[in-house]
Amino acid sequence: MKTIIAIDPGASGGIAVRYGDGTVDARKVPDTPKDTCDFLATIQAGALDHGVRAYMEEVSGYAGTGHPGSFMFRFGQTYGNLEGFLIALGIPFELVRPQKWMKALGIPPIGIQRGDYKGLSAEDAAKKRKHITQTNNRLKAAHKNRLKERAQRLFPQIKVTLANADALLLLEYGCKQENIPIATPANQSGH
Repeated sequence: MKTIIAIDPGASGGIAVRYGDGTVDARKVPDTPKDTCDFLATIQAGALDHGVRAYMEEVSGYAGTGHPGSFMFRFGQTYGNLEGFLIALGIPFELVRPQKWMKALGIPPIGIQRGDYKGLSAEDAAKKRKHITQTNNRLKAAHKNRLKERAQRLFPQIKVTLANADALLLLEYGCKQENIPIATPANQSGH
């Protein structure tokens, strides 16, 4: 059966793999580009008999407020490296917006609040902005924890972390797209 790779290229992203034998592995994206490329090459080499396909979360150039330019640069560099490795290794892949894979899995959106500051004094606008930012941070944290809980239910034998939870759920999406069953608990491992 085909090997499926799911990649969350986020700042603390992860890679999840469902190998052709049904074994599932999930880990944080390796720390160096060489380690990442080597890991993907090992997966690809092991899947020569059955084929491999990757699903990578498509991201925009905006990583949220409060991130310095150096963070955004590293984020873009990691994303570009991952895409380049897939191309260089000849691994077919699909870029999937988070909204698309979450909707396909029945995961509700975060519900981020937006602010209207028209007619407010600078002081009132700053207070409102601070309140909305705090509320959105709580909403995002709760959403991430719900994603982690879902991944833990799907993959009870894997040590699910915030770093690999999105990749595991993207793996669920990729397996559904390929009509490949998610692994049984006996065939799961985690790093």
